[in-house]
Amino acid sequence: MAWSVEEVTRCVQGAASESSDLDDLAVEISRLVGHVLPHDGFCLMGMDPVAGAPAFAARRHGYSPYACFNLGIGHRAGRDLNPFGELIRGPRRVCVFGTGSPKNDVTAPWHEVMAAEGVACELRVALTLRGRAWGGFVLVRGSGVRPFAAEDADRAVRLGPLLAAAVRSFVNRTGRLGPARGGPGPGTLIIDEYYGTSSATPDGRAWLRSLAADPLHTGGGDHAITPMWGPLVAARRGDRGATTCVPTAGGWIVITAQPLDGRLDGQVAVTIQAAPADHLLTAVSAWHGMTPKEHLVIQHALEGMQVKQIARHLDLSPHTVNDYFRAVYRKVGVHSRDELITILTH
Repeated sequence: MAWSVEEVTRCVQGAASESSDLDDLAVEISRLVGHVLPHDGFCLMGMDPVAGAPAFAARRHGYSPYACFNLGIGHRAGRDLNPFGELIRGPRRVCVFGTGSPKNDVTAPWHEVMAAEGVACELRVALTLRGRAWGGFVLVRGSGVRPFAAEDADRAVRLGPLLAAAVRSFVNRTGRLGPARGGPGPGTLIIDEYYGTSSATPDGRAWLRSLAADPLHTGGGDHAITPMWGPLVAARRGDRGATTCVPTAGGWIVITAQPLDGRLDGQVAVTIQAAPADHLLTAVSAWHGMTPKEHLVIQHALEGMQVKQIARHLDLSPHTVNDYFRAVYRKVGVHSRDELITILTH
């Protein structure tokens, strides 16, 4: 029986509501998408929609960890032919690259990696929905298989928003809403110029072990450092605000990166800790679809303002402020202001 994109969509939505961990979800999405986009391997990535940084990833039968590292280095150096940032901002959310593509100084490393890995063609789709980026999906085909064609890219364009909705739904259902609880204290990792961990505090090592075992970050190994990629890239480029807020099954964490100087010049200090309320509110606002005004109301509530104070500060009526509170309660699944504040701070 031939599957349609619509049938795949319905089943993907069901998978997002039933999967117990990221690996389960990614493998099921790959199986379902394979009915309309056959492939030999895949990588499913979720993103921090605020920072635009990778938050978690799962893959099967695609690029090896070594190849992912080399491709990642090219992306960080600005040599990526199909960077997800460009796909997100561009008019079309899909790109295809294969061994049959033209060779030049920029593409030569990609040809070398793909040949060594037995990958003949790659299709990337940016998972965007309502103006935000929620992740990316990479499909690969091996040698001797028909390369991805224009009709495949068209199907991927149609699937993109539906896969974005599935990733968002999975995180909102699986991750604990509040800051990470019961885990290590703030931990620090020193990342060398080759993106290895040259040193760490005990709590830093504990965070790596925790991420490797987390249902939202399954796969261990290089997957455990996926949430650090964005801050690391920003820190190496000298960007300020090299921070991302990442969901885990036990709650939200914040990862911050800063470049080191002196004898450690070229290395980066990465700090991981439970998410403070201000970072958490920004993340929850995005993942749960709060409006800017709803975000402001909750921000003032976290500062201790009462309804009448918030109304005066925002030039609104108390009735309108209460309407905003009720809208937020519905979106995040709580029943009162006290419950919401407790969740965001404990």
